Parts: sequence; C-alpha cells; structure tokens
Amino acid sequence: MSYDILVHIAGYLEQDTKRSFVATNAWKALCSLSLANKVCNQAASRVLYQTITVYAEKLAMKEPLPGQFISARLEHNAPLVLNLHITGIPLTFCPPYDVFADVLESAVRSWPNLQSVTFMAAATSYSGVFTKSLAMLPNLTYLRHLELNSGSCSETQSSVLALLGGLERLVIEDPTRAILNVLPDWLSVLRGTFKGLHLKNNCGSVNPGVLKQISPSVSELTSFTLGLSYSIDNNDLFEFLSQMHNLISLELRYYLQQKPLSSQPELRLLKHLKVYYGDIDVSDSNDSILCTWIRNLSLHLKQHQLDNLYEYLSKNHSQTLRTFKLAQLADTTRCVLLEHIEFSRTEFFQMVSSCQNLHTIRVSNVSLVLQLMDYGKSRLRRLRV
Repeated sequence: MSYDILVHIAGYLEQDTKRSFVATNAWKALCSLSLANKVCNQAASRVLYQTITVYAEKLAMKEPLPGQFISARLEHNAPLVLNLHITGIPLTFCPPYDVFADVLESAVRSWPNLQSVTFMAAATSYSGVFTKSLAMLPNLTYLRHLELNSGSCSETQSSVLALLGGLERLVIEDPTRAILNVLPDWLSVLRGTFKGLHLKNNCGSVNPGVLKQISPSVSELTSFTLGLSYSIDNNDLFEFLSQMHNLISLELRYYLQQKPLSSQPELRLLKHLKVYYGDIDVSDSNDSILCTWIRNLSLHLKQHQLDNLYEYLSKNHSQTLRTFKLAQLADTTRCVLLEHIEFSRTEFFQMVSSCQNLHTIRVSNVSLVLQLMDYGKSRLRRLRV
C-alpha cells in the first residue's frame, strides 16, 4: 500500500484519538501500524509524535516519563513533534530533586519544529521548572501558539517572553502583574502576525490601565477572550472592544452592573460570541440587563427593544442562524434555516415545524425520544440524548 494512502488511514485514526470512547483503541491501532513495515512506520509516526503531552501529577507519583516523550527525542522522530503540552507541575519538583527541568530543556532544544507550546504549572508550584525551557522559546522559528498560566512564569522569566516574536495566538490563564507588565511591549513586537489574545479565568490584575496600554496593538485581532475582572466596568470594556474592527470570535465573563452604558462597540465582523455568567437570578430584571448587555455587543445590526434575547436572535438573525442551544422555551419559528438545535423543554414541535433544514437534534428529556423518532423531517440525521 502506498505511503499517501497510509497517511490518510493514520489521519482517520488521529481523529479517533480525540474521541474518548475509542481513543485507546485508536492509539493501539497506530502503534500496530507503526510496527508493520518502514512505510507504515513513517505514516503512523507523523501522528504518534505530533503532540507530546506530560501530566506532572503522574510524575509526582514516581512514574517514569511517558515512552512517547523519550522516543520523540530520537533524531529520526524529533522533527515530527509539533505540539508540546506540560501541565500540573507540583510543588515537590524543587531543586535539587527536580531533574525534569533539565530534561524538558533538552527536549525543547531537540524539537525545532514546535508550533504550539503549553506550560501549565500548579498554582503553588516552583515556577523555576520552566525557566530554562522558556529561554529556549525565542529559538523556535515555527512557534505560533503559546499557552501559559501564573504558575509557569515569574517576573524574571516574563522579560524573556517579550523577545518572542512570530506568535499568532497567546493564551494566559490567571494573568499576573509580572506578565501584564511586559504585555504591551510584547504585543508591539508581535504586531503583523498576532491574531488571538486570550486572558482567561481570574483576570483581577487586568484593569482599565492595562487595556489602555495594549489598545494600540489590538486592531488586527480576530479573536479575544477576557475572564473575570471586577475593576473593569462595561464602559471600559466596550470602549476597548470598539478598537477591534477585525474581531470574529469573542469570549467574555459577565458580572451584573447597574451603571448605564455610555459607549457601545461596533463589531461588524463578529461571528462567534460566548458569554459566561455566574449565579444570577435570571427570572427577574437581571435577565433583561444581561440580554441588553449581549445585544449591545452587535450594534451594527438594527436594535429592537425586546424583552427576550432568544426573541431578538430569531428576529434579527433568522436568515443566518444555524445552531441554537436553549434551556427554556423560545420562539424559533422565524429561523427557517436552522440545522442544529438543543433544548430541554417539551414545547418543541411548534418551534421547529418550519425548520426544513434541521439535521441534528439534542435533548435532555428522554420522554421525547419516541416523539422525535416520528418527527419525520427528511433531513434529520442525528438524535442525541
């Protein structure tokens, strides 16, 4: 069998490795394929060594490094490594007992084609574990994606990151002042290639001053994420977002504010919006405040004074909306092009009777399954419970 066909077979097995219920069998199949002959080994190795993942919790229990990590450092496998993910370095990894820091530095040095690196340390860990490896990152010509958290980078190490150019996407979980202090200069170095900035989880250190400092470098971003920061109000946030004229994907953490809005962004290219919110009572006026807040993120569309966000979506996006997930009853009768719907209430048929393109339905109410089996839409292909 030719190499080109074997590569496609390995590619299908790679997709299965990302599905939890068949992942183990897929990995076994790839390993078996790699042992068949030289051509099969070359095709399977591209998948087997593409991503190296180490969970430090297992190392803390005195387990050896994964065999994949060790064999990936061999000369004929090293060029195949594209992604490196190290998570959960525990507090027990402190000098002089920590030899993993030297091993990791040597590994990063031997993998010149790395495109994505993730260093996630436990919050209480000794951040020096990644010191030598972080210093190696500016030497990686093809590095495009970097993911860090507060435990993996100290103030001293942050200055090294500012020298790192060529990134397209940066993810920082629980950003600290150490990283935020170098972020403005860092983003100015990345201007031209940088497309995604994601500040996740606890963003208490991100204040209006930080947003103002990085604002000159965000006009070309296509994706942005901001976690929870009580020091940033809606006006600060919306003024900052108004400078992102190329924004396509946006994730935000909402918290209730009574202060009236004085500025509203025009996100004309926005296609994906995800808003997280905590435990608020959505049965009272807070529901209306949240819906109004979300509607104000897309002012390039004509706004209507509606009492319900679902009603707004079906009225203003009926000709483009394809996927709809709802936890309560909503009127989707205008959304004739819907293809995928998820719901948890029994009032269903009246909402989707006009959806001729509907092919996927997901429900949480098991009693509806038999009714849905008789639904009869010609394009219906998937029913998930």
